[in-house]
Amino acid sequence: MNPNHSVWTPIKFEEVGGAPSSAPSSPAARSSRAAESLSSDCQKSSEVLGHGLKGQPPVSTTRIWGDLSAGLSPLSYADLETAGREPKTWIWQGYLARGNVTLLTSQWKVGKSTLVSVLLSRLKTGGVLAGLPVAAGRAVVVSEEPASKWYERGQKLLFGEHLHWYCRPFKGKPRLEAWLELLEGIGRRHEQLPIDLVVIDSFANLAPVRSENDAGEVLKAVLPLQELTSRGMSVLLSLHPRKGALREGQAARGSGALSGFADIIIEMFRLSWRNMKDRRRRLQAYSRHEETMPRCIIELSADGSDYVSLGDSAEPSFERGWPALRQILEESEGPLSRRDILRRWPENVLAPAKLTLWKWLDRVVKEGTVHVDGQGTRKDPHRYRLPGMEGIWQERFLQSFIKKLDGPPLPDPNKATRIFGR
Repeated sequence: MNPNHSVWTPIKFEEVGGAPSSAPSSPAARSSRAAESLSSDCQKSSEVLGHGLKGQPPVSTTRIWGDLSAGLSPLSYADLETAGREPKTWIWQGYLARGNVTLLTSQWKVGKSTLVSVLLSRLKTGGVLAGLPVAAGRAVVVSEEPASKWYERGQKLLFGEHLHWYCRPFKGKPRLEAWLELLEGIGRRHEQLPIDLVVIDSFANLAPVRSENDAGEVLKAVLPLQELTSRGMSVLLSLHPRKGALREGQAARGSGALSGFADIIIEMFRLSWRNMKDRRRRLQAYSRHEETMPRCIIELSADGSDYVSLGDSAEPSFERGWPALRQILEESEGPLSRRDILRRWPENVLAPAKLTLWKWLDRVVKEGTVHVDGQGTRKDPHRYRLPGMEGIWQERFLQSFIKKLDGPPLPDPNKATRIFGR
């Protein structure tokens, strides 16, 4: 067996969370079991490749990297027209299409794996993710993470039989031959049971690229992916960003050959670095397809099982912000300026920008829901209050004044005698 890889048999979700052995085993016993397992897996692989799945014709074992000279015949415009009429099939509308490569980049621990996990879960039955339709389908995940981590995610997201994983398939950085063999295995599996999406997370750690800045090495690793996309699979490559400040459209680390190769590029950013509990993310996309939204704000649900779309603006809507604004005005001890309102904004509610708050206040003033005082100058700024709050403020003041007049309760003389012994 090539020391750079193990047998190319993906694991199911049920196999990820297998119970550990109750008793420790000796190195010799483990080695014996590993040899038996390897022999069994090799035999099963040979049977599958030679005879096909039960009830299906035999699967060809010919390498998928065939002679490219057969595809060098030029196309006429009529051929292009025929190809252009073929309907585009989206797995995730605007972001993942059959026959396309999508590149997903973001800072570390911003949420790439979470987004991918929710997407994989949604593939089980199809549905909607971040306001965009998702088609039901099967996926294979090639991951740098251990099986236990995916099992942990699956407990919350309810992964199913539509997913298979190659967890840490290589022992170290693979050689090109091992990488090609893995992709060939995915191609053969697609012949047995169609695969809609292939996820490689992360590309930099799994691909046979010694220098990410070397365009030639990068292209050697990514060009074979066309053999998967030519069969109708969608490929999603997860990538870490370059160091330092990120420029939109250039967040991907290493050579620009990778970004140029991708059909769709998604860059994921935090909206707030001050509030680490902020679950909103900004997706900036660049695409060959007009269906791709160039900018979308998404928010992870509190239980981490779904994303909702907030549109193309990071600003909260009036409907989401008005309850917090009204509560601030109800709890105030007097009219408040816009600066006072922002200072009192609750931490667990997304705060609007100054201009957005001004628009909200202008709206409710025109509706008569809020009253405003002041000239709107620096010395006399606008101050806002709810109708009828003057009487409430007076009542609160009187209650506070009476409480101060009553003063603290007098000490118990008997208690003082016991303490001082008099």
